[in-house]
Parts: sequence; C-alpha cells; structure tokens
Amino acid sequence: MEVNRAFVTLDYEFIGLYPQIGRPQSRRSKHLEAHGMEYDINLSGAELKARVRRVLIAANGVMVGMIVVHDVDHVRQAANWCYTIGLSVWVVNISVYVPSAIALAMAWRGWRGAAAMTSVNGLLVGAAFSEVHLWRPSIPLWGLWNDNFFILGADWISWTILALTVLVGACVAMAGAYAMGLNWVERRASPIS
Repeated sequence: MEVNRAFVTLDYEFIGLYPQIGRPQSRRSKHLEAHGMEYDINLSGAELKARVRRVLIAANGVMVGMIVVHDVDHVRQAANWCYTIGLSVWVVNISVYVPSAIALAMAWRGWRGAAAMTSVNGLLVGAAFSEVHLWRPSIPLWGLWNDNFFILGADWISWTILALTVLVGACVAMAGAYAMGLNWVERRASPIS
C-alpha cells in the first residue's frame, strides 16, 4: 500500500520545531514567501499576547451582541403574542450574560485563563440556547419560553436568530481554542527561566 506523504507529514516549520538555520522549506512557506507574506510564528511574545487579547475581546463582544439580538427577538415575539414579560424573567435572563461577561473581563485584563473561559462560554451558550428552544429548559423560569419553539410556533426570524446564536457560540468556542493555541506557542517560544 502506497502512502501519500504529503497528507501524512506535519508542517514542522509552521509549528516551530525546526531550528532557524538550515531547516527545510515547505510548500506552504514557499507560497507565502512568493506572495510577500510571513508566518505568524515569528511574532514576539508581546505581539502574540496582544493578538490573543484582541481575538478574545472580539469573540466575547460578538457573543454578547448576539445574545442581545436574541433577547430583542424575544421582545418582538412577546409583542406579537400580546405577552408581557415579567420582571422575574428579566432578572433570570441576566444569567445568560454572566459567562460572556466573565470571559470578556478576563480577556480585557489579559488573564491566561480567558481563552479557556471563552471556549467554555461559547459551548455553554450554544448548548443552553439549543436546549431551551429545541427541547425545554432544565429549570422552568422562562415564562412563555418554558415551551420550545416547535410548540410556540416560532417564525422564521426566530429560527434564524436561534441558529445564528448557536453558530456564534461554536465560533466563539473555536476562537477560544485558537487563543489557547497562540498561548501555547508563546509559552513554547519564550525562554525558560
């Protein structure tokens, strides 16, 4: 059986395992060099930390924005269904923002655990929103929304916003994983003290 080594070998140059002098040049590095681009692996520790911080702040900011859009859609639904959202539902709804606010604050302060919290935040929001709107809430504190979207007869706007919220949650989790990878590269590149 013949194995195509192009699909099996790792790009050691990209992950920084070859020494700087005399390392083989991969097809990817030749392509980037031909187009005047460089690998991000050559960034300094400060530049990597700044990139991690930007990625995490942007991801968590987008997550908060998506949750706001989702909440605005619930206000629209309530208005269309002649339902008054009670104060208790508004108070409980604040809990949805807590993981995003914590992850955003950690990223803003540059804490290393912010990347992991961002991944947890994205997965938590995506899973929780799916559970509440596609099945039923674990704790029935959501007023009218204690029933799922199928029973409520949600319109296409609500379904689209729900799908986008879950998608954004997955992308935020991936951004957190990307930031964890950058943190790993930064730790590997820094000298051991």
